[in-house]
Amino acid sequence: MIDPAGIDRQVDLGRRLAIAAILAAWLAPSRLVESGPTICPFRRLTGLPCPACGLTRSVHAASHLRARRSLSAHPLGIPMLGALVLVAAGRWQPSREGPSPNPWVLGGSGLIVATWVARLARLSWLGPQGALGP
Repeated sequence: MIDPAGIDRQVDLGRRLAIAAILAAWLAPSRLVESGPTICPFRRLTGLPCPACGLTRSVHAASHLRARRSLSAHPLGIPMLGALVLVAAGRWQPSREGPSPNPWVLGGSGLIVATWVARLARLSWLGPQGALGP
């Protein structure tokens, strides 16, 4: 049986975290976000971007209505900002029906993996100088 009070606490926490993420993206200095150090452990170990590499820069740019910059940093930054707005507004919340997988979460996870694979494939086609290879 699902505890409705527990779900309400999760929704409230999710909304607060979404609001904090939106404010952080909007208020963070562009200089820090765009030219700060690489902190991704996967990228530091492998030299390859992880599925979320560039997402912070992308959401930051989207929060400042810079669509081109957002898309060039990560193609899912604009949808991510949209999802954060929906959660913050209380329009998107956990299901009260049980622990079964949420189709939105499954679809979003699949989209993230597909985008990552496409970005890795694109990198393999680029030469060392960023131009198309032979």
